[in-house]
Amino acid sequence: MSQTVEIDSDENERNSDVEQQIGNKDDAERKIDFEPQDVIKTRGSLVWKYFHFSGTTNLGADKKKVFCKLCERNKKKGKKMSQIPYSGGTTNLTKHLKIWHKSEFKKAEEEASKKTDANKNSSIKDYYGEKTKHKWSKSSVNWKNATMSIAKWCAKNSRPAFIVEDSGFRCLMDLICPQYEVPSAKTIGRYIYQLYELEHSRIKEKLKDIEFCAVTTDGGTSSNAVSFQDTNVQYINEEM
Repeated sequence: MSQTVEIDSDENERNSDVEQQIGNKDDAERKIDFEPQDVIKTRGSLVWKYFHFSGTTNLGADKKKVFCKLCERNKKKGKKMSQIPYSGGTTNLTKHLKIWHKSEFKKAEEEASKKTDANKNSSIKDYYGEKTKHKWSKSSVNWKNATMSIAKWCAKNSRPAFIVEDSGFRCLMDLICPQYEVPSAKTIGRYIYQLYELEHSRIKEKLKDIEFCAVTTDGGTSSNAVSFQDTNVQYINEEM
């Protein structure tokens, strides 16, 4: 004798909903790997390329531990060996590489050394300055005025002309005025001599009608060991 079993359609729908919920829960709790840069600020440490975080799609990454990619590839070491406690620094990670993955640790050290050397060799201009190919022409008013300002600074403050050939001075000028090409010490010397000629003519013109005057001189050395001579002229003119 055959029997027919009837299943309520509502019950089928309820069973389908339960299965879907279970499936969604499984998806939410599915374990996935997270790259370090997606979880924390790695600050450029090269050891991070050998590690990753783990977690679920629902809860995100577990920041209390990291996993070594190299150990996971080597099945002999097992999962336990690849798991490393993490508390915010890379000391444990570096120590793990140094002990268990010597060749990779050496590579990371060499890359870090090259990166450090590159940073040391970079100039202030490369780091801060605005790079520009356009330079003022040496016949332009802007270039001449800037050069004369440097010459006046050297003359008034007892600075040597060769200060313009100092690498730090040139980097500073490239930073604050990249359009200006710093001249040589010889050029600054010529501009200082022009200042001397102008001042000499001015004083000579001022004293041309003076019949008698008293002249005193004094010599000394500035704080930066530069010798100088001071000349004082005293006279009586028509205005006095």
